[in-house]
Amino acid sequence: MITRKKLIELRNIKNKPSVSLYIPTLIAGDYDKNRIRWKNVVQDSLNQLEEQNVKNAKDILEPALKYCEETKFWANHSKGFCGFFNEDIAQFFHLNQKVEELSFVGDKFILHPLLPETTNEDRIFVLAISQNDVRFFEAQKDGIYPVKISQNVVLSREEALRNIEEDQSLQHHSIGGGDAYYHGNGPGDDMDTTRIKQYLRRVDDGLMEFIHDERVPLVLASVEEYHPLYKEVTNYNHFSDHMIVGNPENMDPATIHDHLQPVFKALKEKRVTEFKNNYEENVGHNLSTSDFDDIAQAAKYENIDSLVIDRNHYAQLDNEQLKKLEETIMNVYQNGGTIHTVKTEEDEQFEMKAIKRFEMEIA
Repeated sequence: MITRKKLIELRNIKNKPSVSLYIPTLIAGDYDKNRIRWKNVVQDSLNQLEEQNVKNAKDILEPALKYCEETKFWANHSKGFCGFFNEDIAQFFHLNQKVEELSFVGDKFILHPLLPETTNEDRIFVLAISQNDVRFFEAQKDGIYPVKISQNVVLSREEALRNIEEDQSLQHHSIGGGDAYYHGNGPGDDMDTTRIKQYLRRVDDGLMEFIHDERVPLVLASVEEYHPLYKEVTNYNHFSDHMIVGNPENMDPATIHDHLQPVFKALKEKRVTEFKNNYEENVGHNLSTSDFDDIAQAAKYENIDSLVIDRNHYAQLDNEQLKKLEETIMNVYQNGGTIHTVKTEEDEQFEMKAIKRFEMEIA
């Protein structure tokens, strides 16, 4: 797993022949294509090392070379794979995000393609709750992962209400202070509504011990009537209006993940829209810029608040341009700036756009 700490450690390795290799990998299908892609980038980097007269080129790449013929290794992969090599280290990482094929040799590693692995703004919490079952998941674009909550969260309505006396539940007000009736598949009369709210509140109390300081959208997977009740009782500030309707006991994680695609799309659109609006607002304050040299200079002085990069642009750069881009992006990242990558249509393409933190004149 790539962590922020690991990324900074790799960035601080300098002044040695350093090889960065990236390939997209197939999760299913012809796995040998993964091996061939890897073999190609390894050979390309070997050629680059030899052109630079690095005498121990094969020694540096020996850990990478051994995977060029191991067919079985390439059968179990996620969306991407990368490796970093010099005379002292060899490190490999499976990636959750798809990456462009890259073979780079220089005095530093190329690390900016890893940023989506560490920032990962595309996260969604899912609370799947029915009368008889409570499950919690963290979802990302590539998959959905169960989170163990049983130590703090009640796992059924029966457990939640076990120690609550019936006459106490009857004393609670109904929704809105008046009578609330549900028909068909709804929760039933006022007493039942009150008990459901008690159940949901107990679940939320336990869940807050895990997520109270998070800013990740929380999506409810439940029967439709639970959503307004949970919205009323929750203490979480990022409860989503989107919901997955149905009995989650009948939903496996893959089904839940499929229902989240509109939420992932909305999250990305919201981030890009907010950046565009902020960018336009700051034009008049001389804080918005699309000049790469200006952005690079500001990044050195911790003066980039947010940055948007067009993947179509940096995928076409040569090694020298790539090194300059890498330095700029990593300066922004290490100094706490927000980084977004987009893939635009041909008629909308740009290099990058940034919003500065403050005006600054360099003597």
